[in-house]
Amino acid sequence: MTRRFPWLTKLPHLAIAFTTMIGAAVSGQPPIETKSNLFELSAQFRHAAKSAQPSLVLVDAKCDRAECTPKMIPAEHFSDRTAHPGHFQPECRGGGYGTGIIIDKRGYILTCNHVIGHAESVFVTLANGRRLEAREVRSDPLSDLAVLFVPDAAGMLPAKFGNSAQLEKGDWVLSVAHPYGLLDSISAGIVSAVDREIPEVPRAQLIQSDAGSNPGSSGGALLNTRGEVVGVCEGSYGETAGFAGISFAVPANAALDVAGQLIQLGMVRRGYFGCHFEPVTQDIATALGMREATGVIITSVAPRSPASDTIALGDVILAFDGKQLGTSTILSELIEKGDVTRSHEVVINRQGKTLLVKVMLEQLASPGPRSLEIVNYATAANSFVDEELGIELEPISPQQLDSLGYHTKANGLFISRVLSAKPASRSGVCAGMLILAVDRKPIVTLDDYKSAIHKLQKTDRLLILIGSPIGNRHIVVDR
Repeated sequence: MTRRFPWLTKLPHLAIAFTTMIGAAVSGQPPIETKSNLFELSAQFRHAAKSAQPSLVLVDAKCDRAECTPKMIPAEHFSDRTAHPGHFQPECRGGGYGTGIIIDKRGYILTCNHVIGHAESVFVTLANGRRLEAREVRSDPLSDLAVLFVPDAAGMLPAKFGNSAQLEKGDWVLSVAHPYGLLDSISAGIVSAVDREIPEVPRAQLIQSDAGSNPGSSGGALLNTRGEVVGVCEGSYGETAGFAGISFAVPANAALDVAGQLIQLGMVRRGYFGCHFEPVTQDIATALGMREATGVIITSVAPRSPASDTIALGDVILAFDGKQLGTSTILSELIEKGDVTRSHEVVINRQGKTLLVKVMLEQLASPGPRSLEIVNYATAANSFVDEELGIELEPISPQQLDSLGYHTKANGLFISRVLSAKPASRSGVCAGMLILAVDRKPIVTLDDYKSAIHKLQKTDRLLILIGSPIGNRHIVVDR
């Protein structure tokens, strides 16, 4: 899964000028890049990617209920559908496909919160092909990060992390992820910015680059040329499905801090002040009679919050605990990391007067660990639950099929529920699909299915034809 940020205005197309190259040709100077340089750079990219690939996993977040009917990846993303069986990937509401980074050999995997959402079951596929089920998720929506716990951690290789604070504009970076379920896809780019702020991730200054980011890239690794993880792929800018050349990543230092707290505490400790603010621009500073544009101006104050007793609408906060404020992110970080057991000194400008006030912080509420367990739902009167395979089936009308995007004449049983930790779920079956045939025998009614399963009760492996809005495929389910 990947995130798109429509709040960004449409950027103009920039023409690339080759004046430097032309100037070099006219002056007779050799080009900056030689074949040797390019070969060395290519070798460096290969080495960096290979060192990180064993630590990446494919994350498959499933919603067990049919309310989240599958949104299939459009076939036009693939030139040859038969050559890419992985394109048959349902993306359930509150879940989907993404990438994860192994961060601890005990079985902890870092990914994006929007990948796993409110999924009821999550599977990961390791680099060696092993498919495992996560038992617990610990998430932090404010940073859009989450940590999965997989008990069967044998052979897991944690990724090597670098210092993201050393990253600068113009540095080469690699994106290694599993977009569209295409494993170990690598793209290169340069860092465009290291302090980008966007509303979707309010608690982090993001890395912006032009390394590729597509659906399924979220949670992937942004690497430096040494193969160290310097960022966690977050999403991309664009008003269309294609990659527009702008992607974002949570800096590794911030990601590891969040992940460490999620593992140790099950939550992220943050101070809470109770007000919203924005940077003081030059226009705002001029309007307020300030000599320079510095600090942040208060835009709202929550009632009965720590700020409500001392901070007023329109106040300009200049310093917090002796630290001068340049951007709103700096104040957010100081508040989040502030000690809730003592008072903090805040310098404000109120109607042209500079005041020193003392404030207290509160602990910001944070979601705790969430177990991923089988949920027992009530069974519909006209449905059948196959407890062994872990699916609930029911008849469906042509009108209902059409409303779900099944525009062909599909005859089968609708999968209304898939239980986690069961054979069907492990084989990639999702709620919202159809069962069209079992052992090559057409399935139209519940009796057809029961009869077919009964005849194959001594068979360890079942060949099942599954249908979706974009096509059909055969799967093998191990009992």
